[in-house]
Amino acid sequence: MVLRDPPTRTDAALVLGGDPYYERTGHAVRLLKEGWVKRLIFCGGEPGPGDHAQSLMQHARELGAPDEAFLIEDRSHSTRESVEFARSILRENDIHSLTLVTSPFHQRRAFLAARKSFGAEVTIVNSPADPSVWKQDGWWRDWWSTKAVFFEYVKLAYYFCRGWV
Repeated sequence: MVLRDPPTRTDAALVLGGDPYYERTGHAVRLLKEGWVKRLIFCGGEPGPGDHAQSLMQHARELGAPDEAFLIEDRSHSTRESVEFARSILRENDIHSLTLVTSPFHQRRAFLAARKSFGAEVTIVNSPADPSVWKQDGWWRDWWSTKAVFFEYVKLAYYFCRGWV
């Protein structure tokens, strides 16, 4: 079951890297334009389009999001690092409520890691982007989707063992 909360106004959207088709970015920009979020925090330090915060920010700019809405975390190389490194950005910018934007199959692990990192200081709303390559209904019929879910559960188990969620 995908974690998805009703739309709620928050201080910012935290957009995780690993977004090669910029679906997460597009979803976050829509939230901004519709008034659900005030800021966009882009995470990712991996090189390449969709994996680096700068590329996510550039795409958001192309979609019409204003520069003053952007905050950047560009050192992370994992979900855990993204939320850990974003914590100081939240404090520095007085952000107490957050819309978490990632892919549906990744939402649970990202939420648990964010909740562990941010604690009770930050209210988290789950708002996964609907990717074109993965659908909740019938995911097991598609090889790519099955693989994505399998590896996500392996990573979730690893995060539990490490105490990161």
